[in-house]
Parts: sequence; C-alpha cells; structure tokens
Amino acid sequence: MLNTLLNRLVAHPGIYTLAAKIVTANYRGAKRLVRSELPDAPSRTVLDLGCGTAILAPLFHEKSYVGIDTDMRYLAFARRRN
Repeated sequence: MLNTLLNRLVAHPGIYTLAAKIVTANYRGAKRLVRSELPDAPSRTVLDLGCGTAILAPLFHEKSYVGIDTDMRYLAFARRRN
C-alpha cells in the first residue's frame, strides 16, 4: 500500500516537488552546499544529472545550466517552472 502511494506521488512532478520541499525544508541543505562549494556557479557550466524538476536550476545562470532526467514529465514540469 505504501509503495502504491509513493508511486502515485512520484507520478506527478508538482505533487512530488511540493512534498520534497516540505520534507527537505525547501532543499535548504542542498542549496547551502551548492552556494558554499560553487561560489562562482553563475559563471560555470553545470550538468545536473537526474535533475528531476530542476529545483536547483535557479541557483545557476540560465545559459550555463543543463538538466538531464529520464522522466519526460519531470523535464516538462521543469521547463514550465524555469
């Protein structure tokens, strides 16, 4: 039953993103890590493998960010958001 619920959750990128933001405090730790480890990130090209909904994309310059994911629904959602 839990597995079915989780599968339904990840089938909808918007719902998944909202749930993930709640669980991760809006990705606070990941964002802090990116800012501390890549302080000059806006001037670098970034390849985000398994980007999902590209929640970290706004941390990088639009032309230097490349997100790759196998789920086309997530990529479509990311394109609409960013």
